[in-house]
Amino acid sequence: MWSLKSLKDRVDAVVETVEMITDIVEDVAEQVEKVADDIGNGLPEGRLKEVLEMIEDVADKTEKSAELAGDVIDKVSSIN
Repeated sequence: MWSLKSLKDRVDAVVETVEMITDIVEDVAEQVEKVADDIGNGLPEGRLKEVLEMIEDVADKTEKSAELAGDVIDKVSSIN
């Protein structure tokens, strides 16, 4: 059976890993949003531009969700 210290160490390691992943997801989403915006600005109105705008919107929402998840992790971590 695990000791309380061992369990806490494992939880801390998982929290750290999740926080690192959310940071990466946030960074990637931000870059995708920028690229989609840059490409979309040079396109005439049409289906391709609409798709790029949808990609930009999804990337923006993903970035915000990852940032929120990171904030929650920080708050939970500060309780310990």
